[in-house]
Amino acid sequence: MGLKFGDRSSHLRAHALFSPDRLGIDISVDLDEIYPSDLAARLPSLSYLKPISLPVSGQVRLSAQHTGEVDSVAFDLKGAHGSFAGNIIVNAEKEYDLSINLSGVRLGEFVSLLPTLTNKFLFDASVDAHVSGQITSTGKIRNIGIQFDSGAGFLRYPGVFERSLQFDSIQFSVNADNDFSRLVISDINARFGEIELNFDVWAHRIGDEIRARINGLGTNIQIESLAHFWPVSLGAKAREWVLKNVKKGKADRVSVKLVAQTPIQEIDSFRVHSLSGGINFRNLEVEYFKGFPKVQNVRGTATFTKDRFELDVARGGLLDLKIDNGVVHLSQLDSDEEQISIDLVVRGPLATALSLANRKPLGFVGGLGINPAAVGGEMAGTLGFRFPLRTDVTLKEVNIVCAANLDNVSMKPGPFGFELSNSNLELKISNDVLTVGGQAEVNGVPIVVDWHEMIASGEGFRSRYILNGELEATDLRKLGLPFIPLFRGHTGMNLIVTRFGDGRTEVLGSSNLRDTVLSIPKIGWIKPAGQSGMFRFGLTSLADGRLWIERFDLLAGNMEAAGKLSFEDGDYRKWSAVFSKFKVGNTDIRGQLSRSADGKLFVRLEGGGIDIEPFLFGGEVEDREIARKVLGENKQLFIDMNVDRLRTSPDAGVGRTEGQIRFIGEKIDMLSLTANLFGKKLLRINFAPQESGHALDINSNDAGAVLRMLGWSNKLEGGKLSVNGQRHSPDEPLHGVFKLSNYKLTQAPALARLLQVASLTGIFDALQSGLDFVSFDGTFLYANKYFQVERSRAYGSSIGITVEGGLDLEEDIAKLKGTIVPAYTVNRVLGKIPILGRILVGGEDEGMFAATYAVNGPLEDPEIAVNPLSALAPGFLRNLFDAIGSEPGKATQGAPAKIEK
Repeated sequence: MGLKFGDRSSHLRAHALFSPDRLGIDISVDLDEIYPSDLAARLPSLSYLKPISLPVSGQVRLSAQHTGEVDSVAFDLKGAHGSFAGNIIVNAEKEYDLSINLSGVRLGEFVSLLPTLTNKFLFDASVDAHVSGQITSTGKIRNIGIQFDSGAGFLRYPGVFERSLQFDSIQFSVNADNDFSRLVISDINARFGEIELNFDVWAHRIGDEIRARINGLGTNIQIESLAHFWPVSLGAKAREWVLKNVKKGKADRVSVKLVAQTPIQEIDSFRVHSLSGGINFRNLEVEYFKGFPKVQNVRGTATFTKDRFELDVARGGLLDLKIDNGVVHLSQLDSDEEQISIDLVVRGPLATALSLANRKPLGFVGGLGINPAAVGGEMAGTLGFRFPLRTDVTLKEVNIVCAANLDNVSMKPGPFGFELSNSNLELKISNDVLTVGGQAEVNGVPIVVDWHEMIASGEGFRSRYILNGELEATDLRKLGLPFIPLFRGHTGMNLIVTRFGDGRTEVLGSSNLRDTVLSIPKIGWIKPAGQSGMFRFGLTSLADGRLWIERFDLLAGNMEAAGKLSFEDGDYRKWSAVFSKFKVGNTDIRGQLSRSADGKLFVRLEGGGIDIEPFLFGGEVEDREIARKVLGENKQLFIDMNVDRLRTSPDAGVGRTEGQIRFIGEKIDMLSLTANLFGKKLLRINFAPQESGHALDINSNDAGAVLRMLGWSNKLEGGKLSVNGQRHSPDEPLHGVFKLSNYKLTQAPALARLLQVASLTGIFDALQSGLDFVSFDGTFLYANKYFQVERSRAYGSSIGITVEGGLDLEEDIAKLKGTIVPAYTVNRVLGKIPILGRILVGGEDEGMFAATYAVNGPLEDPEIAVNPLSALAPGFLRNLFDAIGSEPGKATQGAPAKIEK
């Protein structure tokens, strides 16, 4: 029979055979080019076939009883997109047994038969399948089994996968029962090129929903393809981060366990109850922080659940840093507050690590005066980032932590211009603070460092440096500190340096001086090693350069000092120190010491008293040389004093003293001094520059007290002293005149021996109770601690003496000669007689009875010689005797020569 459907023609042939034996009928229908869509247009009951507009040919056979009940249906249909063959048998329980085979069926043409998936799910491939099962008389599925095997094709599921999936083949088995109350899809195998997916599904119906458990395994997945297979709504935040930050590489193995539930009518609206799985990956390229170099060649594993995703890194590389292991942890993925943390164990060049820490927007080390390119050494440590899993995250929301061991660190230059070398340190960094601690060599000086740096900005505490070390004297210069000649040995130094955000810096320092040798040669003071001592100070500097030491304290041996120090306009060359206390030995004063930019030193002293005995008599030769060096290195030293007493020796000194002293180099350029000698007696000294050289004036109304003060003699009482001298240039000696009048000399051993040798026993006896002298005057030369006397005479009623020669005041050696004149007053009267006086007495300051003498050697025990012939001869003959034993030449005003020992 021909059928006409518009312009299309189809053929239908039917055969019916009644069997009286079984009272049944067999019907056979042959179809030729029948379009199911045409049948749907004519028969409303077949409207669901309307989308199938393909010609179908074949045969359908039906076996029924005479009552009309169908016993079986068999079909064998073929079309352009495959063939369908099978049969349906009604069993004894009036249920239907199915057995259907599909061969080469293009499934995409029939997907519309599932109305709930229309426009959502599209599967197109050539399929071979076998379906078997049972259906109840009411149309419910009792059980069903499917064996499915497809060729190449594609799968499109909008809302689940972001794009169509091209596959090579898909195989699986399906078993369902009780009208799909239980469903098992097993042995699912899908191949996408080298990618292979295997999984199983166990599902059961709960009311209008299906709850499913899925176990899956994927292999050989290229990271670039991961987005195609990862469902869009499954772990959306983890998916977003991984796809954005993980580039390149390969997942060798991906395992998934999923429990989800979805409405039957909206099968793509699933809810995840539990999710877990793992990934084995290699050669990944991971971006961990925007703008930073990517981590390369990452190898490791990953695990994930519904609320977290964790990558365990076994190895990787970051520039030339090696990553030994690490963890990337995404958490709270089931909330709106997803977080990510990245922790890496890294080793390699320290310069690279610092360059990363200095990249914007971090910029951790640039503000610390550290140039990563100038850093050497190796590091090994951990690096961590923690921040919200959002695309608009800011630096303030990023928590950064780092802990590392730094080996053989060098930094040229480093912070504050220092150089580091051979340093082994520990580094810790967080968002709020950077800490560095350990053994360091700063400018070649070993120091223990503990550095805390606040990274957050503000005017509060910014950084703190705690430095400890055993410093040698030479280490001070290495650290940029002034060399202190007073310091020898080594000291334990502790410094705490604190910087604030407003530019202010505070320094607290302390030093244990037990093993330190301290000395002040000019005052003869020394603190030996082994004697306890302590020094501490507090310093403050401001951003504008102003700097001061608020307080310093020194306790070393018998020395105590306390005060403060300020620097003018931040210039370290210009400073002023105020001493509230300076006590050492018999010195107890307060005062001020300041230095100008050109090196001039100014000293102001006041208070109880100063012990100047060491200044007068010096210390060891080495200490004197150091003192000369200190003075020589300063252009000018000016001292102004006003003290209650001046100690010159254990038994001598003066009362209130006022004066000024100016040194240029180690030489005194000016001295003006007024000292109270007790009992209203005074000493005035004035040594000052004039148009040509310098002039000296010394005056006192108690010469004996002056000599006792200077430690020169305690044998002289009273007397008035006057000294006037000049020096035309620093290379010339000081020359001048002196006069000592109205004094008494007692118990002078050298003079006593001289009188004994000269047999002047009467005068010797008188010396024991004291000889009165009217005057002692003469001329002198002085240079280099050598005092030369010329044309000097001393006389009283009992004796007259002339003196010429020299005294070495440094070695205490004398070389003197002269004439002793007994009964000096009588001789003066005889000398005034014309002609006869010259014959009898001799020259000026001589007498009728006199002796010449010589004194040579140490002042304590000199050799004394007297010419006895001259003692008995009249004046003109004595001169002849003297000429016989005299030395040729006379003294000049040149520099005096030292006496040979």
